[in-house]
Amino acid sequence: MALAVLETLIVTGTLFTSRHVFGYVYSNEKEVVDYVTTMAPLVCASVILDSLQGVLSGIARGCGWQHIGVYVNLAAFYLVGIPVAATLAFWLHLRGIGLWIGIQFGAFTQTILLAIVTSCINWEKQVCHPFSKSCIILQLSCGCLCSCQSFFPWIVPKLQASKARERLFQGLQ
Repeated sequence: MALAVLETLIVTGTLFTSRHVFGYVYSNEKEVVDYVTTMAPLVCASVILDSLQGVLSGIARGCGWQHIGVYVNLAAFYLVGIPVAATLAFWLHLRGIGLWIGIQFGAFTQTILLAIVTSCINWEKQVCHPFSKSCIILQLSCGCLCSCQSFFPWIVPKLQASKARERLFQGLQ
């Protein structure tokens, strides 16, 4: 999460401070440059929400909860983002800015829902979840054999041999 925040600060800070000249990358027309200048804060918000969403959805995926991510995406974008975007763009005649704001509403909803899911995770239970890769890593790093040994019987002899080699090597030093 710290890397996502750092990357977000660098990208959004650079984009926001150069928003008045960034439009010249695309065109020399004053209208295009002004439109890019007005859209830059929305792009900054998009970068912030996207980086947070990437971390939070990665956590849900790593816990094996891909199905929750699907429901969050459906709710956030189909129930919130697209209706708000359509309302702002077509009924309130905000055009492109309205579309972008609506999708940002969806992204914000997605980030909030994923943050709620992440805050409800029982990390102690996830560490020794029978089908979790973190259980294997925990066993290899500390040598403890939790309930995973019944699900991964081929690991137990390897761990015991590894610990025996460690003790032998430490005894030789």
